[in-house]
Amino acid sequence: MDDKKVIDIREEFPQDQGPLDLSTTVKAALKTVTRDEWREQEIESHTICYLCGQKLHFIHQTDFITHEVDEEANCLHCQIRTIKQSHRLQ
Repeated sequence: MDDKKVIDIREEFPQDQGPLDLSTTVKAALKTVTRDEWREQEIESHTICYLCGQKLHFIHQTDFITHEVDEEANCLHCQIRTIKQSHRLQ
């Protein structure tokens, strides 16, 4: 499921200010992110609770017979499970 951010440029640039230069508008709406900033954002999105912002507590159980790892992430503050996945070992 893709979460896409919709930007309505009409709100930021009212029509009474004259015609819009679309290339300038798009460049203003997009922020360039460095590789390190992107990496930090990705790590944070996988390790921080969506509700309260606290760090998640991960539990991994490995089954070497079926070659699978069960991963579970819980927020100790909210008392909810945010992730439950099974990964295949190679």
